[in-house]
Amino acid sequence: MGRQPMHTNPTITLPDHDEIVRRLLTVNDEPHMRKGFYPRIAAKAGATLNGRGVAFALRLAVADYMAGGPPSPMNRILEELLPAYVTVLVDDTDVRADAHAALEEARRQRE
Repeated sequence: MGRQPMHTNPTITLPDHDEIVRRLLTVNDEPHMRKGFYPRIAAKAGATLNGRGVAFALRLAVADYMAGGPPSPMNRILEELLPAYVTVLVDDTDVRADAHAALEEARRQRE
């Protein structure tokens, strides 16, 4: 019997707080995002996550930021920015692809 390919679940360690914010600012440098939203993502600094974990952490940051109010256009804008945030935060191509796939899956489920 041949060897079965090992299924790996690659992970990354997120950068430190300041580096996360610096990278996020390359996507959108609006002051309110810098003060209100980006700290919620940067709170995950140093976390070791797989692609789904990255996507989940970003979606939780959106939910936390939007808590206390009904869904708004801002919620949709943030959700649409998540793939760009993954691109700047995740250097590993496999983890990035997994995170993008998880975000796309979540988007399809919302429709």
